Formats: sequence, structure tokens, C-alpha cells
Amino acid sequence: MHVGIVNPNSKRKQFLENTISIIQLLKGHERLRQLRKGKESTKSELKAKLKGLNKLIKEFNLCIPKVKLPEVKSVKEIKEEAKKEVIGKLNENKIPKVEKKTDSSNLDRLDRDIDLLRKKLESL
Repeated sequence: MHVGIVNPNSKRKQFLENTISIIQLLKGHERLRQLRKGKESTKSELKAKLKGLNKLIKEFNLCIPKVKLPEVKSVKEIKEEAKKEVIGKLNENKIPKVEKKTDSSNLDRLDRDIDLLRKKLESL
């Protein structure tokens, strides 16, 4: 049996365009599969190298002689010691403290200022 197709050339073109699109999608899918395989092989190589590296690190740590390191002071301890030294030096030099003037000295000063102003007024 035969069936008549209307516009066979346009149908053929659509069919070929769809086939090309499908083939391009398949190519992209194949590239993606290859990338995934490469990723997995790279991961497995990295794991193997890390295992070897960890093994070498353990051997290296066993070969190194145990040495006790001197204690290192923290920044806080150093700052506290510096403060104590500065305070100690100040205590050695003992600067006499000046007593604050009381209110009576302020009153005396004000009285003197008033007297000066009165003398200026008299001289005018």
C-alpha cells in the first residue's frame, strides 16, 4: 500500500533537521559521559596519591627525633610583663602627686581677680 504525502520535500527537510538535532544531543551526551569517566579516574588517582603521601608523612614523623621545644610566651603574657615593667619604673621614680586645689583656693583666686578689677575701675 502507498500513501500520498503532501509537501514531501518539506517533510523530508524537517525529518533531516530533527535527526541532526538528535545526533548533536547524542554527541553532547557522549562528551558528558567521557568527562565523568575522566573525573572518576582523576579522583581515584588523587586518592591513591594521598594515601601514599600520608604513608610517607607517617614514616617521616617516625624518623624525626623527639625534641622538646622551648615554651613560647603568648602575646597577652608579653603585654602584661611590659605593663608590670613600666609600672615598676614609675614606682621607682615616684613622681610626687600634686594635690588638687580645693574650693577655697578657687575662692581666693576669684577674690584677687575682683580686687584687680576694682583697682582698674578706680584708676579710670
